[in-house]
Amino acid sequence: MSAPLTADYNDGHESRTHAVRLLLLPGVLAILDADTAEERDAWPADDVRLVDRPGTGALLRLRRADGSPARLTLDGWDALAPLERHCPHLKRNTDDLRGQWRRVLAWSVGAAAALAVIIGVVIPFVAVRMAASIPEPVAAQLGEVSLNQIAGLFAKLGSKDKDALFCQGAAGRAALDALLDALVKPGDLKDRTLHVHVLDHKMVNAFALPGGQVVVMRGLIEAAGDQHELASVIAHEIGHVIEHHPMEVTMEQSALSVLVGLFIGDVTGGTVMAGLGQALIGAAYSRDAEREADAIAVRLLTRAGMDPDGLTRFFERVRKKYGEMPAPLQLFASHPSFADRIDAVPVARRQVHDVIDAQAFADLKGICGGTATEGD
Repeated sequence: MSAPLTADYNDGHESRTHAVRLLLLPGVLAILDADTAEERDAWPADDVRLVDRPGTGALLRLRRADGSPARLTLDGWDALAPLERHCPHLKRNTDDLRGQWRRVLAWSVGAAAALAVIIGVVIPFVAVRMAASIPEPVAAQLGEVSLNQIAGLFAKLGSKDKDALFCQGAAGRAALDALLDALVKPGDLKDRTLHVHVLDHKMVNAFALPGGQVVVMRGLIEAAGDQHELASVIAHEIGHVIEHHPMEVTMEQSALSVLVGLFIGDVTGGTVMAGLGQALIGAAYSRDAEREADAIAVRLLTRAGMDPDGLTRFFERVRKKYGEMPAPLQLFASHPSFADRIDAVPVARRQVHDVIDAQAFADLKGICGGTATEGD
């Protein structure tokens, strides 16, 4: 028999706590009333467990391994050594807890790595291979939805009706159509139709949407030094359309939305489509996609007899004005650095000609009619 230890005992069924003495008997932890020496409980020594890890508090608390609500509380940890000698599995729960945390950490790291692979490798891989197979009516519908979202966004930013954002100046539209006719020939887009819109906003930006939709901002048209610079940017966006890049981004965004929905319990169509247009404004195409679009732009411009160096000049012009890191949503803000893209554009030295005359280019610059509002 060992010397008694003092503790407080609660059976877990009533709120009252009893002062007790603990006897370390062979194979048993006997719990006796401190005043009457009446036995209140007896725990098998193999079933006694620590509630807390050693050193985590001022009190040493014990429980039974069978899930009983009964608890013993000792003042201080002086009794740990004799209890540990008497109860062979005393620390099993704390050891198990450490093991559980290690397993949880290992699983968390593995899950994070798997998620990174899904987001960074699997989703882009599948998106690239499926984008070209999306039926044109579906792509056209996605493009309309995205365009409507974008118009609504800029309408709120400029406090204008979204229909009024689409610039429709007749002379400017005719000049733009003349540029497009020179750049795009039958068969370039296969069964798709190209729709180029001009939005009345000072932002220097242009972007492509699914379904052959291309948006050019008034600010970009005003920033272009000549028709060749403007045509080069439009040709670049047409390159994205030809290579299905907007649909790839759309599919990636949709897949990511579904993935997030699995965590928050919402995988509805609204989750997938919400914010799609805003995501496409600053679509972060890969470097390969940007190079593909640049290469197509050079081919279209060369075939039209326009100056492919306009692409280089425009990049340089924007870089001088905004630097390598333009403000959010500025032209190609999330794309590769302008310097890399300039280096990737071949310098073609050949005879070039204007597709539209000076007056037509002036009309194109005034396609929005000079109606931009303050703070747009």
